Amino acid sequence: MKACPPGAIVSDVSNGTPVIFSNQVACELCDDLPCIAACATEALLPVVDYFNVRMGLATVSHRVCTASQGCHACVSKCPVEALSMDFHALNLMVAHERCVGCGMCEQICKTVNDRIAIKVTPARNLSAGNVGY
Repeated sequence: MKACPPGAIVSDVSNGTPVIFSNQVACELCDDLPCIAACATEALLPVVDYFNVRMGLATVSHRVCTASQGCHACVSKCPVEALSMDFHALNLMVAHERCVGCGMCEQICKTVNDRIAIKVTPARNLSAGNVGY
């Protein structure tokens, strides 16, 4: 937790284990990923680069997304370029194979919109098929 420059890694209240709640503080995908080097339990394993990190998956609620009205703030801030605009359908698209679940899009969305249209489902919840909302 101390190795995380933005303070995204916090202690889970229920059991004290380190966790990232991307809806509260996004992982900034630091260049050297100091959290991995600091992890003494091998819960975080080394990766080639941050494109190989898998914390979760972003999903978009198109009924509240304002991308069709010109908002593309999340697209420009995505560190792995997993977001793009489908100008034909006027929808925001998430490239699932690129999304690492850092939560940057969710944080940006909450600063520019009244309702959060993009949310990250943590990887631990993806196996249950809980991908949309």
